[in-house]
Amino acid sequence: MVFKGTNGLQRWFLGKDGLTPFEVKGSLYSNNAETLVSSAIGGAGVVMFPTWLINEEIRLGKLVPILTDYRASSSAENQTINALYLPTDNLAPKVRVVIDFLKEKYGSPCDWDAK
Repeated sequence: MVFKGTNGLQRWFLGKDGLTPFEVKGSLYSNNAETLVSSAIGGAGVVMFPTWLINEEIRLGKLVPILTDYRASSSAENQTINALYLPTDNLAPKVRVVIDFLKEKYGSPCDWDAK
């Protein structure tokens, strides 16, 4: 099953060392992730989504991770969240709190993968 967004069918990038793109064909195409996840839970096929989207289903045993020895992505580029700010000795406490929150929530491992 394949996610179909505004740029067409989602390619899968898989690999152990580097990421190799694969054009994926499936029995179901949808621009709605929930539809694809529900279909996968129902046994209709395999999906590739980030763990933040399907972590609960994995935790409950509704979905089973496969190809766990491989890196997988829907993009050839690393997906990152960056906090950009000017270097200063007087960083506002609210900025520090936001940066610390992002680091804890989206650091390694991400909050949803650490549970």
